Amino acid sequence: MVVFERGTIRQRRFLVFVRAQLPLLVGTTFVIGSALVVVPEVRGDVFLLVGGLVIVASCVIGLLVPWHRITAPGLVVLAIADVIGVAFVREALFPYVPSVEILAIFPVLWLAYGFMKWVVVAAVAGTIFIAAFPYLVAWTVPQSGLEWLNLLTLPVLVIGIAILANLAAEELRTRRARLVHAFEVQQEALEEAQDSAMISRGILDTVNAGVAFFAVDGELVANDRAVEIAAAIGFDLDQP
Repeated sequence: MVVFERGTIRQRRFLVFVRAQLPLLVGTTFVIGSALVVVPEVRGDVFLLVGGLVIVASCVIGLLVPWHRITAPGLVVLAIADVIGVAFVREALFPYVPSVEILAIFPVLWLAYGFMKWVVVAAVAGTIFIAAFPYLVAWTVPQSGLEWLNLLTLPVLVIGIAILANLAAEELRTRRARLVHAFEVQQEALEEAQDSAMISRGILDTVNAGVAFFAVDGELVANDRAVEIAAAIGFDLDQP
């Protein structure tokens, strides 16, 4: 995801919120709301409450705080906060709604796609943290092959997606840099041509004789003296 876009600061901040955090907020709201309705056991669950509050707080901060003064890498903190919130929500709901772990894809993709290559390490660590969080809470390790499989499946799949997303983002950034460089080169060439034209015009205007000629593109170039002489004798300079 491209963090910096054209437009006002407020527009760019809102765009980042819509692209990076709104999908997680909507998904989390749907999952938690549905679970509270159909799974009475999770009502009042501390992990569910804390996880939801962390995600909401991260989204609000991302939308309201002037992060442009902190620089774009400062947003990594919000993505990491989202990872923590997802881990808490998953801990509360996974026994009842196993598909809740798909929420992990949102902050991980944001980390992998929206930032530089080194942030993929944070995405990998975040995925492992989400998957291992239940064992950290219980202060234990998987006791069987099936538990190890359940622990590793989410990180392996999500990390693969994160790496692909980061490679795609790097390719887009490279192409954008090339386009910017080409534009800057053309801009410099245009400015040099305009400067040369101004110098040539200045030289023509200082000559005491009338000078007029047609450029390669057919444009008439004439100094003030040539225009005066042509007007005096009734000559049309526009005709080659």
